[in-house]
Amino acid sequence: MMLQCCGGSLAQTSTPSFSPCKLHSLRSTTGSLFWRFSCHQYHGKDVVFLGFKLQCLSKDLYLSQKSLNKGKRKKYGGVLPVILRELEGRRDVETLLDSYCGKLNPKEQTLILKEQSRWDKVIRVFNWFKSQQDYAPNVIHYNVVLRSLGRAQKWDELRLCWIEMSEKGVVATNNTYGMLVDVYGKVGLVKEALLWIKHMKLRGVFPDEVTMSTVIKVLKDAGEFDKADKFYKDWCVGRVELDYLDFESDEEALSLKQFLLTELFRSGGRSRDFGGVEESDVTRKPRLTTTYNTLIDLYGKAGRLEEAAGVFSDMLKASVPLDAFTFNTMIFICGSEGHLSEAEALLDAMEERGIRPDTKTCNIFLKLYADLGDVDAALRWFRKIREFGLFPDDATHRVVIKILSERNMVEEVEFVIQEIERFGKCVDQSSLPLLAKMYVGVRMNERVKLLIERVKSRGGFSSRIYAALLDVYAENGLWAEAEALFYGERDGFGQKRDVLEYNVMIKAYGGLVDRAREFLNEMMDARLKPSCLTFSAVIARFAEKKSFSIAIDVLQEMLLLDVRPNEIVYGSLINAFAEDGKLEEANVYFKTMEDSGISPNQVILTSMIKAYGKIRSVEGARGMYERMQMLDGGLDIVASNSMLNVYAELGMLSEAEAMYDHLRETGLADGVTFATMMLVYKNMGMLDSAIEVAEQMRESGFLRDCVGYNKVMACYAAHGQLVECGKLLHEMVVVGKVAPNKKTFKVLFTVLKKGGVPAEAVRDLQTSYYEGRPFAKQAVLTSAFSIVGLHAYALEWCGIFRKEEVGLRSNASAYNAAIRAYVAYGRIDDALKMFMRMQDEGVEPDVVTLINLVHCYGRAGMVEGVKRVHSQLKHGEVAPSEALVKAVVEAYKNMKRLDLAELITQEMKLVSEFEQFADCGSEDIDERDISLACGSDGDDLKY
Repeated sequence: MMLQCCGGSLAQTSTPSFSPCKLHSLRSTTGSLFWRFSCHQYHGKDVVFLGFKLQCLSKDLYLSQKSLNKGKRKKYGGVLPVILRELEGRRDVETLLDSYCGKLNPKEQTLILKEQSRWDKVIRVFNWFKSQQDYAPNVIHYNVVLRSLGRAQKWDELRLCWIEMSEKGVVATNNTYGMLVDVYGKVGLVKEALLWIKHMKLRGVFPDEVTMSTVIKVLKDAGEFDKADKFYKDWCVGRVELDYLDFESDEEALSLKQFLLTELFRSGGRSRDFGGVEESDVTRKPRLTTTYNTLIDLYGKAGRLEEAAGVFSDMLKASVPLDAFTFNTMIFICGSEGHLSEAEALLDAMEERGIRPDTKTCNIFLKLYADLGDVDAALRWFRKIREFGLFPDDATHRVVIKILSERNMVEEVEFVIQEIERFGKCVDQSSLPLLAKMYVGVRMNERVKLLIERVKSRGGFSSRIYAALLDVYAENGLWAEAEALFYGERDGFGQKRDVLEYNVMIKAYGGLVDRAREFLNEMMDARLKPSCLTFSAVIARFAEKKSFSIAIDVLQEMLLLDVRPNEIVYGSLINAFAEDGKLEEANVYFKTMEDSGISPNQVILTSMIKAYGKIRSVEGARGMYERMQMLDGGLDIVASNSMLNVYAELGMLSEAEAMYDHLRETGLADGVTFATMMLVYKNMGMLDSAIEVAEQMRESGFLRDCVGYNKVMACYAAHGQLVECGKLLHEMVVVGKVAPNKKTFKVLFTVLKKGGVPAEAVRDLQTSYYEGRPFAKQAVLTSAFSIVGLHAYALEWCGIFRKEEVGLRSNASAYNAAIRAYVAYGRIDDALKMFMRMQDEGVEPDVVTLINLVHCYGRAGMVEGVKRVHSQLKHGEVAPSEALVKAVVEAYKNMKRLDLAELITQEMKLVSEFEQFADCGSEDIDERDISLACGSDGDDLKY
């Protein structure tokens, strides 16, 4: 879309291909090693490994190229090479220059000044030049010196140099002003940079294209897009209008650069007029590639895409040479707006014009595809860096590490890190938190420590990175590692611990409130003033733990330090008191907050509704609810649900129904709304109405979390709709991928009891679950699906038990669940195989196993198997079990052996009578009686 306005072949949208014939020019020395591999096709993960392994082989080529680039120096004639080489290592600059006295012309002097990398050496060389009798001051030398001082941020020295320049009658030129704007702008002193343009105007010097482009760049980098656009358009018509620019500086900046507002306008060269240039009738157009590049970048970052495309079109029409920067900027603009086909078309156009893509080009595509989540495409661009005979830079490595570490591709990340280290570099500090998260996730904690130490040895890293690393450790419960990093020795620019790091440590300790309090005190001892956010975190933790007195003490410390509490601080206290039913205390801080000028928000009013609900004050809750209606945002669903809950708790059915209907009609109802109303009906015994709400909840799509599923399943179970309960369980666990929790299993145990599972089997499943035995959860789920008749679902879970490599590790209840499921579905052979496997693994059959076997034998017509269990019962080899006897009787009946069914019935009757006679007069109390005396039916055991 965008490129169509540019005309020409650039409107094509085909994806570029890089054939060997097109890339023959790229087969340079540095790229030849990889060319052999670029002609082959690789797929999947192997490509990633190939790319990384090839990169590791490139060390020598990279280092030689890097050394070559670093060592490049313009080929100067005469004595210049000797002087420059001597100046690099010598401190006695003056002595060296004395030996060449009279042999240096002004041009050579300029080159010597430019080649000096240290500002102090520039000054010494310049002072030596000025000490020579035949030296004539010139603006070029002063420009070089001013640039060096500006880059080093030596503002006092720069001021003195400017004054000296004025005193010697050296007139500042466009180059002088453009350079000063540039150095000030690059260190973020935008207002001060623009003052030079004001000074320039006062001296009658009109900005040339380079100076104009520099101003645009400074404003662009500062985010002042509209001002940059206006400055450019004014320049085009010969006008420099500065009234819209803000020259006010803060006190700190003014104290350092105050000469710009004082001496600046009393010195700095001779005054000149524009000479009729300003307000010219002639419209200027840029002629330099860099100017167009700056403008394209300006409009792109401002989101003014049509204007960016227009500048690009003007550039083509004016036959201004395009370079890699031009294409990179346009590619990034198109790609970041989602026009990737146009970005690829620009790459084709770039190639057609003979402009080689550089590493920046590849990085742009790499990041664009990474941001879209297309990992394969992103990594293809990573490999193309090699295909183009280029080398990855720091930006490349940052993006690639991000892609790989977020996907836990540890081996691939290791190859990238090895490459970085082979190049004599170190992992960028900004990549450390991502790497730490990955390594900690795979329990390679030592690797994290090693990387941290390496980065610290190269100059350290910022407090922001320290805080991010601490957060990674804290989220994984690695307190020892977090504290070691926090208290460890520091180098570089992260020497002092700052507020951000303390904040992370305090937040990370969560429930460890005492440790958080210690950190808060330590922070204050270090003369670091905690922010309101920090205090808020500590107060909230103590409030949640119901340590109200300590929370209030921290609030007092906050006030003593003149840190004003905000609504979050008050809200955490009010909510904690409300949850604990302490309305009086909640009211105290509610009024204190209002007295301090803070209006209650929706969250705080909701807490007050809960507080009134706790003391069963409907009027108080309604008062807060009505007050919320007066807020700008009006009522929210949380407050409405809280009010609905108040009605539910007090059994106010008509009010609850009215609130529920209103929320549904207005489209505000959420999962909590449905669950609360369902509970209202259930508690009042209105199970049909509760089921109706449950259905409405499912239809509305609010069954998304475990809590909602549990409540609906409990409703179905209470109403006896066990099949619906089983279907919902499958929807929850298999379809929705929602993990069941303790309350889910509590509902399932109820389903098992109601479904007719023998009490012994339910108790075994409960014991196995609460003790956390292997496959206990799977056993419960299998049993639940089986007992409600959802055999296909039950067999899905039995598949886990059938795997040869899976050992159920002495968990008889898991075997029993599988045998029961197979028998229920009529798969007798599978049931018997599972029983044989149980014996092979040395797991002793229990009474539940025998019950399942009897059912199995009965369905298979295996009368001898039933007789064997019958015999064990008859001779006391098996403890008497009503469920087992019942199973034997049913098995005989199923096989039409009514005689044997009657026989075991009579035998068990005699045994029962004998036991009653033997126990007559006994003072012993059995376990069942103890359970009843304690108020338990013995089925819901707690572990």
